[in-house]
Amino acid sequence: MSDQIRKELCEYKRDKPISTQKDLQRWLEGKFQLKVSQGTISNTLKRSDDYLSAEIEKGRAEIKRHKPAKYPDMEKVVYEWFLQHQERVNITGELILQKARDTMKLVYPHDDSDFNFSIGWLGKFKHRHGIKSFRRFGESGSVDVQYMEQKLPRCFKNVNMNSLDCQYRANKKTWMTSVLFDEYVRSFDQMMHGTRVLLVVDNCPAHPRNIEGLRNVELFFLPPNMTSKIQPCDVGIIRAFKMHYRRRFYRKILEGYEVGQSDPGKINVLAAINLEIPAWTIDVRKETIANCFRHCKIRSASDVARNLDKSTFDEATQDLETMINQCGYRNKMDIDNLMNYPGENEACPEVQSLEDIVGTIIENNAEDDCEDDTVSLEPVTRKEALMAPNTLHNFMIQYKNTTPELLDAIRKVRDELQIDLNFKGKTYNY
Repeated sequence: MSDQIRKELCEYKRDKPISTQKDLQRWLEGKFQLKVSQGTISNTLKRSDDYLSAEIEKGRAEIKRHKPAKYPDMEKVVYEWFLQHQERVNITGELILQKARDTMKLVYPHDDSDFNFSIGWLGKFKHRHGIKSFRRFGESGSVDVQYMEQKLPRCFKNVNMNSLDCQYRANKKTWMTSVLFDEYVRSFDQMMHGTRVLLVVDNCPAHPRNIEGLRNVELFFLPPNMTSKIQPCDVGIIRAFKMHYRRRFYRKILEGYEVGQSDPGKINVLAAINLEIPAWTIDVRKETIANCFRHCKIRSASDVARNLDKSTFDEATQDLETMINQCGYRNKMDIDNLMNYPGENEACPEVQSLEDIVGTIIENNAEDDCEDDTVSLEPVTRKEALMAPNTLHNFMIQYKNTTPELLDAIRKVRDELQIDLNFKGKTYNY
């Protein structure tokens, strides 16, 4: 598919989010007479932020394949360095070339190919990363981030990442980077399609100020070294999220003991994501978020700050302590230490050196290869998938707290599976 068709596909999916990949296959065939695999559609949607935010240049509309970089890890480091330093120094083409040479020695110390970092390579590097011009110190920039695939842990094998309702990214030091922030803001801008949003951001080197092409979101940066008392996340939102996540974590441990698991406290990244998503989307109340903004007076003068849900926090804390006691730990951690675990609030450095960037972006790949001992999900068969909602339905109609809405949700899942799976007779990655 050409870039232009991929962009139209992403626009169609954005406007009709309930469309399945089969629906998109039929749409492509009907409009463009193209027959493509679901894998092609999936790979295109993974880069939807790029296609939706990009202006397809004349001459690129019919390009179907992009020549990859010969040394992609080196380019990741150079691009991260570029984003972090574009507001601090006058960046020239020669400076980029020199940093590329320095990075090459750090990332590929045993490479003897004597790669030529020429003006031609510089032009291709700028094109690959959407750098239209080098911003001079004190001027607005022009950078379009390119999607960078992150290596996924083994536990994500057979998992449809689009179904998780989150974006997974990682690096060795668990730091935010300029590339990740740029990608997130562009993704958020697409999510807010048709809605004007002011995004309040703290002052951090990993938060580049000049992100061009945003249509719905405007960034507002707090002054440096600002007290946490006027930052809504710090006065209660983060604490509420941590509290609810840990409640779900210890509930999972208790459920594991109940069904006979030997070590239910050992979880992988996928399991943690499946705990944190409902902790945020279900447990953290909208009223809590609104009250935190009122407390920081980021509202109109007539909107008086309300109590920060102290009773809700106290109830959640007591519930968490009860669960920890039921787990039978001998040396329990104090609840305040549990909510503020050592190292969780470690701040990013003012500016990362080239060596630090290499360590953040590159070295974690080698660690992942050695330390990833998680088990991938076993593919679920058609028969198992069809039986699961029936079993849950039969249990829920006997459960005293069941509501009609819960049963309707189970029936919708069952109907969706029956419609999709009854036409197939092979194993499914459900």
